Amino acid sequence: RSWYPLLPGMVDFHDLAKNFDIARQIVKLLNGDERPQRVLEIGAGGCLLPLCLRKLLTIERYDVIDLPILIPLGAANLSFFAPEVELTLPGEDRDASWLTFKPAATATQDSVADPEGYDVLVNVTSFMEMTDIQVEGYFRLIARSMRPGSLFVCVNRDVKSTRFADYPWHLINGEIVVDTEDLSSRFFRDTQVILRRVIRRL
Repeated sequence: RSWYPLLPGMVDFHDLAKNFDIARQIVKLLNGDERPQRVLEIGAGGCLLPLCLRKLLTIERYDVIDLPILIPLGAANLSFFAPEVELTLPGEDRDASWLTFKPAATATQDSVADPEGYDVLVNVTSFMEMTDIQVEGYFRLIARSMRPGSLFVCVNRDVKSTRFADYPWHLINGEIVVDTEDLSSRFFRDTQVILRRVIRRL
């Protein structure tokens, strides 16, 4: 905690369980698709999900949009647990990296997302910290960035700064394939409910 105050909240037992469970469900929903996948994660924090997905899927490219204060934590975790992974930090100009960090300040601009789109788009417990306007901006970015058949995975608290039910779901042209309470809810049963919804783009 003295080294990095946000660390205990980003890398703990329930975060690892939650991200591994999300990764397993993504693999199951892709239903044996062996093509290299392109992933966009909004708010990756400690980057546990890219670490889990890297073990389970062939991923061509992984883009992360996050707050500048959190990008060093994600980069440090990846560098320690997967030192072979090539990373690109904001301000660097490298096209060959497996994972690229992009600052949240520019996140809703068209230049942030890959023009070729993504197969999997993910937000895990960060929309709940934002304003309704910020969430809508990200939903519009997601809607523009989804390929036909791609997955949007959203895991957030039922009610915090924003309400899960009030997210602009109508902006995503797709079918809901998962709509359930998240595994991690069991760790906070008395204080919060965390929900998971997965939409497949039509």
